[in-house]
Amino acid sequence: MLTGHGAAPRLLRAAAALVEQAGYEIVRTAETARVTQPILLAAELERLGTAFEKGGDASARRPDRPISGRG
Repeated sequence: MLTGHGAAPRLLRAAAALVEQAGYEIVRTAETARVTQPILLAAELERLGTAFEKGGDASARRPDRPISGRG
């Protein structure tokens, strides 16, 4: 079980990998128009993981860019 501040980047990267894999599965079902959102979400999760490693919680928050991409 991962806990604490140090776990956040690892969990975010794991989530990014899962979302990216989901995007590839969407492509396999011939719904290629829907793959953009999961790929962008995976990239955002990777960015958040990097931000947590470099500067902690505050630097990972960007109120101008919602995580969901639906903003």
